[in-house]
Amino acid sequence: MALLTSQARISIVFPFFLMVSLVEIGAELYHHEAIINTVKPLLLPLLACCYLLKTSSINKGYLVALLFNWLANIAFTVPAANFLFFATLCFIIHRCILVFEIWKFEFSRGIRLKPVLMGSAPFLILFLSVIHLVYTDVLEYELYMLIAQALVMALLGGIAFGTYFLIHDNASKFLFMSALCFALNLFVLGVKLYYLNIDYLKPISMIFFLLGHVFLCKYMVLMSEILINKSIVKDIYYKK
Repeated sequence: MALLTSQARISIVFPFFLMVSLVEIGAELYHHEAIINTVKPLLLPLLACCYLLKTSSINKGYLVALLFNWLANIAFTVPAANFLFFATLCFIIHRCILVFEIWKFEFSRGIRLKPVLMGSAPFLILFLSVIHLVYTDVLEYELYMLIAQALVMALLGGIAFGTYFLIHDNASKFLFMSALCFALNLFVLGVKLYYLNIDYLKPISMIFFLLGHVFLCKYMVLMSEILINKSIVKDIYYKK
């Protein structure tokens, strides 16, 4: 029997990812820990499969970043202080790798530091407002972790903001939507954990988390297509 084509496989894997995502959101809403611990570890590996099936050129940094986010997700399910520290650290590493890969690509497209810093300001204000709400209720090392997350996420948001307004192609749109969803995910989750313990905030934060990853995956696929097209154009130019 002939092997399934890449398009056929993505038509199977992505709906399965959506189904698992809906189960996870429902489990978060109804506090079903057994289901959360079962399906949550499946989300990012399924997304990685979608990326591998869709991309023209594999970005290893993106896959490593997904690995660290996956480790963070698993560690967050363990109710112990040392696992919380490990999860937060993995999450920060995940974001740092993403910022490096995205900045490297967008710098090659003409984005420079000034628009990034300007674009970072609203994201930094958002995260610092959360820290202002919770800083009296967290331990000292947790506060430093929150500040580190705020700085990295503000930088990611600044790159996305600057790219969206200066280049404004499909890739920049997906990057901007991803950064916005990730920012809202952390904002809602921070309010839920440290300020307002309202049940429906956790599934809302999970929706933003999943949307952010889907948009980021689309951005990474478009990134590989842009890089391949630039390489082809460069080869044609030098051959002439």
